[in-house]
Amino acid sequence: MLYSYQKIEHKIFKAHDLIRNLVVEVICKADNEDCYTKLKAYPILVKLYDNNRSDWFKNSIETIYRESKKLNKNERAKLIEVFDNNNNIEYLCLNPTKRLPISSIKDEVSGILVDFFKELYSKFLSWKDVFSEFGTKKEYYDDLIWGNEFSFCPGCGYGIIKNVYDKGHSAYDHYLPLKYYPFSAVNFNNLFPLCNDCNSDSKGETDILKKGKKIFYPFNKSHPRIDFNVKVEPKTLFKYINKKERIEKKELKIDIICDSKFNEEIESWDYIFEIRKRYFGQVAQNGKSWLGDVLEKQRKTKKTIQKSFDTIIDDDSNKHLGFLKSPFLSELKNYDSLIEAINESRNSSKIRNE
Repeated sequence: MLYSYQKIEHKIFKAHDLIRNLVVEVICKADNEDCYTKLKAYPILVKLYDNNRSDWFKNSIETIYRESKKLNKNERAKLIEVFDNNNNIEYLCLNPTKRLPISSIKDEVSGILVDFFKELYSKFLSWKDVFSEFGTKKEYYDDLIWGNEFSFCPGCGYGIIKNVYDKGHSAYDHYLPLKYYPFSAVNFNNLFPLCNDCNSDSKGETDILKKGKKIFYPFNKSHPRIDFNVKVEPKTLFKYINKKERIEKKELKIDIICDSKFNEEIESWDYIFEIRKRYFGQVAQNGKSWLGDVLEKQRKTKKTIQKSFDTIIDDDSNKHLGFLKSPFLSELKNYDSLIEAINESRNSSKIRNE
């Protein structure tokens, strides 16, 4: 994560509490008493059970309850332990080797539980009885985005995410993927918006704990500052004033600068979201136009090219992709040969047009 979300208070977090009660107080206490009797302690669950339009819920709970009767005391305790472990998102981000796999639950129950929870996210939160109590995903999304004042995706820092005035909302990402951690299906400590490139194209269903490296928690109260250095191969400098030539990977390097105590998190961030690869693409694609901004500033102000570099570097540092644009232009500014070439040809139509 380039930066983290500031967590907000919202009733949607209680939806997960209700599901935990379903696991702990109903499923793990399955006995000769019928399932419906135990559900009576939770009015919303009863409404779902009685609703003909949610037969899936009723049938699933009945099946799970029936199989859970076969669990002994230790197996029930293990189920609760795994459920709570898989939902302790912040702990697992810092201690990925401490994750407890669902496979440690008795097979006869784990399989039907996985199937149930994988469908829970898309079904459960869309039922009126649920969202009238806990709010809709869109309502929570708007409050979260408004409270954080985000313009761009926190995963990569430049991807577009919808604002509160847009129709719908950007997709929520299951940070610990639903495929491997279905128990956290409706846990909003594990759900937050990302741009499509981060969510689908880069991260996808990657098991982000598999490598055993620490990862950034999306709701870190104190997120480290991350900066960048951009290194350009001197022999390729003039490609940036020639639109016809492509930038090759060996000609451009992007270094991530962060406190060394976060080395594992940075490595994981790069692995999960393909950060260096994507940042290379952004600089390679936009570098020529960024240099063009400097030349246009110099043309309009009649100031030196060095001062024009400084102005753009300072003014654009907080704009879209500014965290890459500014270090890239700072790198170009250091090459006297490029500055001399620009100064010599700054009045040529070729340079102005490019």
